[in-house]
Amino acid sequence: MKKTVKLLIMTVLCLGFAIPASAGYKEIEVRPGELAGWFDYSAYQAGISGAAPADVLEGYNIWMNTRETLGPNGDYTYAGEPIIPNSRVDCNNCHVGGGLVPFADPVYQSSRKWAAPKYWRANNEYTDLRHRIIRCLANCDGGVWVPREHEVVDYLTAYVEWVGSLVTDPAMQSDYTQMPGVSRTMDGFSNWKNMSADRNRGAELYDDECRTCHGRRGRGEPADNIPPLWGNSSIPQTALGGLSVPGIARFIRANMPLGDEWSFSAQDALDVAAYFTSKSRLHNPVGDTYYSHIGPEGIPNVYYKNITWVIGPKAADDPFADDQRRFGPWKPIEDWQIQRQQELINP
Repeated sequence: MKKTVKLLIMTVLCLGFAIPASAGYKEIEVRPGELAGWFDYSAYQAGISGAAPADVLEGYNIWMNTRETLGPNGDYTYAGEPIIPNSRVDCNNCHVGGGLVPFADPVYQSSRKWAAPKYWRANNEYTDLRHRIIRCLANCDGGVWVPREHEVVDYLTAYVEWVGSLVTDPAMQSDYTQMPGVSRTMDGFSNWKNMSADRNRGAELYDDECRTCHGRRGRGEPADNIPPLWGNSSIPQTALGGLSVPGIARFIRANMPLGDEWSFSAQDALDVAAYFTSKSRLHNPVGDTYYSHIGPEGIPNVYYKNITWVIGPKAADDPFADDQRRFGPWKPIEDWQIQRQQELINP
């Protein structure tokens, strides 16, 4: 792939994080052509410009300015404490473009996906949209666990439900998995379970393609509104699917470098993701008990653990090292887990 010129005036690899125009950078933006024919983007633009209900507008404000509104100097607290005490990350840094960019953790499907409670194995609980938002604040931003009736949950729920209401395609309304980017399948990743990530090669790619924005130590630039990629002010290890390398690699490949999307190969994206997700960051105790319960089948949920996750306990007979769960190949892990599920259900 071609190199990105390391000049501040150039568009460079900035992993979903907003950079002010005054610095000469661009941020990931909604690409209206990707929404044409199935999402009312004009209504969205009018809404966030003031036409939407007040609770939706405040949800949008929190979405775009999470660390300012929920951080130590923010407008909202819980039990006298900031909801997000450490993070310098906004909702929009992961769910970019207000949650409207395919393969950048969109949320236009969320109101339908989580309309009715669904069983979530990691925590052995049934979860709906409100619960997912609460968990996102606690998992991804390292925040406190706020109650369902907290006003911040009200505002963010209103925003996500409003976004979902702007989907106009009848087939997508009845089957949210048809919405672009929701299934997470993309060219180059069809065989991802048999691939492996090389974090040493990823370090070289990071230095060539990412360092200008995020810095040699991944700390970002607070003055330029660039959040860090690792360290205690970045997202904790419970974020983004346990910092799943394949999941983050999909984000990178579809959205980076800015203005030159899809120029990374699948292998490039895996390697870059492997490099920065392996760096130290805040430990979030929320993840310590993931998959530690007995599931509805009567066997430990750890045998259904996401094959790319290293957080939470391992099965006593799990033969795989943490590095294989993090860097692959992942197919042997999946095959072993399926075999053990069958053996335990039908001894």
